[in-house]
Amino acid sequence: MSALPIMISTENQGIGSIFDEEFIDRVRASASPSPVSEELYGKEPTFFEKLEALGYKGNRMDVEGFPEKQQLVMVQGDEGRPDEAPYLPTLEELQDTRQHLIGGALASKQGGILGTGLIQGKEVVDFFKDIFTDRMEKGTAKDAFEDSMMDMRNNAVGRKLFKKAGLNVTTGELIIDADNVIIEQIKRLMGNPPKNKTVNRQVESGQPQLYFPTKEDGSFAIRRSPNN
Repeated sequence: MSALPIMISTENQGIGSIFDEEFIDRVRASASPSPVSEELYGKEPTFFEKLEALGYKGNRMDVEGFPEKQQLVMVQGDEGRPDEAPYLPTLEELQDTRQHLIGGALASKQGGILGTGLIQGKEVVDFFKDIFTDRMEKGTAKDAFEDSMMDMRNNAVGRKLFKKAGLNVTTGELIIDADNVIIEQIKRLMGNPPKNKTVNRQVESGQPQLYFPTKEDGSFAIRRSPNN
């Protein structure tokens, strides 16, 4: 069997290459109506617009170049969750999950084995930054480890999306696949609400993890400095 090529694709529709410094910012921008998302979604609803259809809430901002649209941004407090389903993941959690699904999928698409290794290596580096630098303002080593495992899991789910879609899949198609996996998971949670306010965070093989590690009071276990 021949080895996989190091560079599988240079097609980087909309959000650029995973090796670009602005990659994460572009992934986040692609979730809402924006010049980035227009290239990916066309006239179809964006990720955040699909969440709105499920009852998620957010503040809206004008989008430069798109006078007829406004960008949905995350809100504080209830973090945008539907009023009737406060047990669902927050917009912040969903944005993070989406980022790692897309990162894992495009690492395989754009960089092959090398891309996969680099993105997993970054998670390890980030874990040690949490432990040995001041970037983590709140949380323990155990919390940082659980958070890192969540990220790695979601990267792996992204790689499976690419493997299932095949070598000829476009970046836009992969991003929509990632969105749909998250939307399907949310719908499963909405169809099986917790009876005792305890959310079942267990996920089956191939499903993304949507929830950050939390403390007993329900607050996020980790809070990082906004400058890191």
